[in-house]
Amino acid sequence: MKNNDSITNTQGSYESTVSFIACNGYGEPEYRVKVTYNHGKNVSFLKSYKNFKTASNAANRELARLSN
Repeated sequence: MKNNDSITNTQGSYESTVSFIACNGYGEPEYRVKVTYNHGKNVSFLKSYKNFKTASNAANRELARLSN
């Protein structure tokens, strides 16, 4: 992924986004996960991860938890 690229997954009114940040405040790359509901108006989950697989799994897990 390139800097500021993101992948979005939508399930009903819930949406998860995994964004790649090439350089955070500490000079390290990171993947940010944001899960929103009400079509992006409210944030339910926001966290950073070191690799894409972990970030993607966290986004899917939170999206599944909210949609059930």
